[in-house]
Amino acid sequence: LGDVRLRQAIAYAIDRERIRTDIYRGHGNTGNLPWPSYSPAYDAALNTTYTRDPERAKALVAQIGSVPVIPISYTAGSTDSEATAQIIQADLAAVGIQTTLVPLDQATSLKHLIGGTFGGLWITAHTYAQYTPVTLPTSAYPFNANKNTSNFLDPAYQRAVTAAWQI
Repeated sequence: LGDVRLRQAIAYAIDRERIRTDIYRGHGNTGNLPWPSYSPAYDAALNTTYTRDPERAKALVAQIGSVPVIPISYTAGSTDSEATAQIIQADLAAVGIQTTLVPLDQATSLKHLIGGTFGGLWITAHTYAQYTPVTLPTSAYPFNANKNTSNFLDPAYQRAVTAAWQI
């Protein structure tokens, strides 16, 4: 997943509206941002960066060439996570990205979330977005500026989070 084109292909391949409709019975909103529409951090223009575009996803995969099988981890026993994983698996297969589903017990899933040790894609829920815009990048493991699940560290992101926190 180190190749930005692969991450973009994944983002273009996923049918978020199907997940919202089929799994969450039409409740909620789809988008690219981790904040809800009522958050001061929400930007409607940025929330549509990656709309579903399977043809664009296929073109990106073709540029990459060989893509290894990618694991998709999710918490076993969570019917919404399992169904989401299955939809994502089908969407990715349709654009030439093969995956394998990896159900994990709750404790193992949490261990990987905190430790940043998932081996590919992972599905989880978070509940930090509804507080303040800065709660998410300072507290939620997937988005934390200093230690996050994806092991992404960027000085500019860290400075922006610190500035937002101070405000």
